[in-house]
Amino acid sequence: VGAEVAYFRGITRIAEIESLKLSGTELLLLEMPMMPWSSYMTKELIELAYSTKTVPVIAHIERCMAYQKPAVLWDMIESGVLMQANATFFADVKTKRKAIKLLKKGFIPLIRYDTHNLKTRPPRLDEACLVIEKKLGEQSLHALMNFSEESVFKSLKTV
Repeated sequence: VGAEVAYFRGITRIAEIESLKLSGTELLLLEMPMMPWSSYMTKELIELAYSTKTVPVIAHIERCMAYQKPAVLWDMIESGVLMQANATFFADVKTKRKAIKLLKKGFIPLIRYDTHNLKTRPPRLDEACLVIEKKLGEQSLHALMNFSEESVFKSLKTV
């Protein structure tokens, strides 16, 4: 149980941070603004990853990437901030090549869907799975779909 939390300045200092995490995890799913992030914002998320048991997860990173420098995103990843992409990023003809490339490089450890309704924003997870399996193989798909906090922490130690 949980939801995306809109990023706000000072999120690292609120007492209620535990109640904002996805139920039963240390994951904090963040909705970041679709604009260039300030150095304060990125430092705050890195601080959150380092100084607490909270693991920041940037929701639907494909929407924010165009506004960020790749080096900034990689610094965040190397510091323990996770990136989540929507299944549509992998299923859409226009973006699936880029999605596969980023997945292959270890940029995206989480894939989920952002379904608001079945007509205009369906899950498309089945389509994304087919693309991933075709391009990267069954083992890659299995690893992605069987995400656990432990597996992510192990992979972060090797980055």
